[in-house]
Amino acid sequence: MTDPLILIVNGNTIAVRRECQDWSLLRYLREELGLTGVKQSCDSEGACGACNVIVNGRSKRACLTKLSTLGQARIETIENLQVEAGQIPHPLVQ
Repeated sequence: MTDPLILIVNGNTIAVRRECQDWSLLRYLREELGLTGVKQSCDSEGACGACNVIVNGRSKRACLTKLSTLGQARIETIENLQVEAGQIPHPLVQ
């Protein structure tokens, strides 16, 4: 029996259902978590960057990243990068 896949998405700990573990990160974020700020634009070729997220502090293309490779990863999406008054926007937002 394999260990459950756990992700930390925008500060929330998520246990990924077994049937989703072969999905791309893009599909999981949009279809399971409803985080639609992550866009699918180039037919999952990784060419456009519309699906970029931050994984463990580094930018990654979610369409090319399989969930099964992300055990215990910290993921930030555009929804987590909201700007409060007087703050400088995160580079991903800019």
